[in-house]
Amino acid sequence: MRVRDTHRWGIGKLYPSKREFLDNPVSSGLHTIQAGNLLLDILVRNRSSATTLIFFHASVTKSSTFPVLVGDGLAEAADANLISISDPTLAYTDKLRLGWYIGVKPLGSFPNYARSLLHHAVESLNTKRVILAGSSGGGYAAVNFSRFFSDAAVLCINPRLNLATRPTPKLGDFLVHAYKASGRTQISRLKATYVQENAADFYPEALTNHIGILQNSGDTDYYEGQFIPFCQALSPDPKLWTRTDGIGDGHVPYPKQTLHAVVQNLADLKYTVPEAYQKSGFQNHGD
Repeated sequence: MRVRDTHRWGIGKLYPSKREFLDNPVSSGLHTIQAGNLLLDILVRNRSSATTLIFFHASVTKSSTFPVLVGDGLAEAADANLISISDPTLAYTDKLRLGWYIGVKPLGSFPNYARSLLHHAVESLNTKRVILAGSSGGGYAAVNFSRFFSDAAVLCINPRLNLATRPTPKLGDFLVHAYKASGRTQISRLKATYVQENAADFYPEALTNHIGILQNSGDTDYYEGQFIPFCQALSPDPKLWTRTDGIGDGHVPYPKQTLHAVVQNLADLKYTVPEAYQKSGFQNHGD
């Protein structure tokens, strides 16, 4: 089993139920919600900022512990509040390295389960602007969860945007381990119930939030299999923004200074969200 390790965040608060979390104000620190036999972890950093960054992590290594609560360095650099939520897939099974925040059998649809939790945390922080961000598989989650917020800004970094195109993940394995699926019929049924393969389909009409994508042009599989089809599916749309950089071959991370500069602009309320993307070198897809 994957090892649970929370020592780096100190002593947190344990809630015996989702309702208990929703009935109490959210302060800085680790918040752990008991959901049956599952523990759901949320890290909050209250910097008394008007902007809150909600961060979704990417895949982990085989030896990684859980929870995975990242993004505080990025939030701190922008002097923004942080809400970091760990994908419950990692707590539920050690057979998977990511779950795109889709869900697990005890919780059903994780976006539906977590929607009220995130709204409550955002409201407790007196937030005026929400930024949802994630890299790789976390980018898919950022787009998915952005539907639940109005006037939000999204930052996807070398993101997974389609679960059916290259580099193609093994969705069957995910459903077997996350939802205990057995047999092709059950896999197909669970896939139809819980999985939206193409992130562009989260916005079937037009974007209601601004989505910005930072994409490494040297990451051929993600550039050609994820980035280009997503942009083609949504363009033209004045709320779609992209920036491509050649930062190296393959699925390599963006330099921290680049990410810090972009999030600092998005977090600064003296700029509108479109102005922040423009200042950060993004191209608009409205034409």
